[in-house]
Amino acid sequence: MSRREGGTSEAPGGAPEAAARPGNLGSRVRPLTFHAHAPGEALPVLSPERGNGRVPFPLPQAGTPVAAGEVDAAELARRLAAGPGVAHRLTKRALRASPGNDLAAQLALEAELQAEAGRSRDFMEGVMAFLEKRAARFEGR
Repeated sequence: MSRREGGTSEAPGGAPEAAARPGNLGSRVRPLTFHAHAPGEALPVLSPERGNGRVPFPLPQAGTPVAAGEVDAAELARRLAAGPGVAHRLTKRALRASPGNDLAAQLALEAELQAEAGRSRDFMEGVMAFLEKRAARFEGR
């Protein structure tokens, strides 16, 4: 049985990356789990170190409260800056638009953003790095 048929993960359909695929409401549902935070209150942080333990590798969990002292903001900023800037920007656009969009509008936006991401140099760099088994060097373009 393949992973996608439910073989190795407890995630829906055996595909832990499902929340990132267009058409599955990933950017429509996630923003609804966030709320305004009072000063000094723990903030949700997207961190692969806070995986849910249901799959053999840690998944990022947005919305997990993290106390201020637990996060090294400078290190988090460095990690984000070294990541795929295009994907980060497009994800933020989808999440910001979600509360004002109905399902059809959000799915249309996700399709548009996926197409834009697929044409980016960052996407090609990610694919090449994977094929060459090396760390990606994203440019944010």
